[in-house]
Amino acid sequence: MSEIDLAPLKSALQEMEGRSALLPALHQAQKLYGYLPEPVAALVASSLDVPLADIYGVIDFYTMLYKEPVGELIVRVCGDPSCALQGSDAVTDCLVPALPGFSRSGQR
Repeated sequence: MSEIDLAPLKSALQEMEGRSALLPALHQAQKLYGYLPEPVAALVASSLDVPLADIYGVIDFYTMLYKEPVGELIVRVCGDPSCALQGSDAVTDCLVPALPGFSRSGQR
């Protein structure tokens, strides 16, 4: 694995402190790197004085935070009941055949 330049993140984290800055810090880090690899998560944890386990708990909880690289284009369709009433199931049904190897749940 190539080394990750953490200097841009260190600069961005200078203005942030404490647990209340956790989501903004993770969003900024993901904006910089495209995902949140271990060295990035560790730097956020140490900079904000938040346990690394808590950082990973937040990353795992929010579906728009990624621990691994993702594609350049991500298609999301709301699956909530109110969205389904407005036709999101039909949108998903049209998209799934166009995405080889993916099922309705998004799993390969």
